Amino acid sequence: MEHINMEKFAGGELSAQINRALQKIAENIADPRMDVKKPRKISVQIGFVPNKNRSYVVTGIETKVQLAPENLAVTTLGIGGSPAGDHVCFMELGDQIPGQMSIADYQEDQVD
Repeated sequence: MEHINMEKFAGGELSAQINRALQKIAENIADPRMDVKKPRKISVQIGFVPNKNRSYVVTGIETKVQLAPENLAVTTLGIGGSPAGDHVCFMELGDQIPGQMSIADYQEDQVD
């Protein structure tokens, strides 16, 4: 069997699809919002469908890109009652438990 030049296969479309996929992966890796530890993947499938008398084959090329997901956005929620006391609700706590003093609060008290 003669060697098939992948750069020219399907009029160069195989190579073009792979290069577009590589560009997407490069952009995903460069984005600081994406998980740096997750692998990225390119999958190429070439389907072959022969005609009835097997004199030729129609091919279809499909390229799939698996990118890393965005890093998780993390927060802490506290569970408390509504101000009216009629139901339980979540409150975003941020970096500090409600009512707890921080070092910054203590230092401001010392200056005053």
